Amino acid sequence: MAQKKTNQHKELIDHLIAKNISLAFRDNNICMGDACVYTSYLTKELLKEKFDLDAQLVAGKVDFSPAGVGMAYNWDPPREFHMWVKLGLKVIDIAVMTVPQRNDFNLKYLNSPWIENDMFPLVWGKDTPFEYTKVKNGVEQIESPVDAEDYKVLYEYASKLIDEGLDEVR
Repeated sequence: MAQKKTNQHKELIDHLIAKNISLAFRDNNICMGDACVYTSYLTKELLKEKFDLDAQLVAGKVDFSPAGVGMAYNWDPPREFHMWVKLGLKVIDIAVMTVPQRNDFNLKYLNSPWIENDMFPLVWGKDTPFEYTKVKNGVEQIESPVDAEDYKVLYEYASKLIDEGLDEVR
């Protein structure tokens, strides 16, 4: 019974964080697929604030080839890179869901079985459909968004939505 409760709690956290960060971007007309840094910082900070979970920011490259999409974001900051979060052994990548909505995404890949409704799946687990490669000291090479006004708007919006979601399940 304890395992079932733990799984339900984990699924609730996954759902509240991913859904409400996504809604914050959508409702504020910001393309999440262009904002992996913002999304990663939001994920890390909201996991800590709302659930007291210590996640780590990771920067590097991501290759979509394992999912049948022949593209990647390589390590060439500030022009090209990717950022995600690690929670223990789990990779958390919310921004990746909307990569197919980016202007630079090649439309020929929309027939991939991994893309549904113009979106990749949420990545939240040990097994991922993509290949993530961490670059040592990569996070330090990427400018933090936490002082940017649009980041603050996204943070407050997502935080409020998560609080409302938590109130509903209490």
